[in-house]
Amino acid sequence: MTNALSLLAAFKPFLEFLSALCAGYAAILWFRSAVVKLPPRFPIQVMITARPMYEGPGAPPAMGEGRSQMLDILAHQLKRQSKLSARAARFAGAAALFQFGAWLIGVVPSLVPGLVQQAAA
Repeated sequence: MTNALSLLAAFKPFLEFLSALCAGYAAILWFRSAVVKLPPRFPIQVMITARPMYEGPGAPPAMGEGRSQMLDILAHQLKRQSKLSARAARFAGAAALFQFGAWLIGVVPSLVPGLVQQAAA
């Protein structure tokens, strides 16, 4: 039993190190996500391909197609931002799990009655 406690005690600093490493990387990813450059304006060019037969109340709308290079850039940057945030969230979750594991290692001996006395004997 003493060997198991010694192994757990030796593993705790490693889990704390992994937790700090994951938390630091998550912070870097979230910072990179926060500073993604977005275009300031999104002009849209519309090409009208079919005009209505008549104009006025009740007239059908003109048919056309809109396109904007800036909206394409915005979509790309938002996708990039979302991927960075998702990766950061995964690393923050891993950091929390490692920290919980380290905490659990410190608490286990007090949770199991007589474990510390058996280890000392």
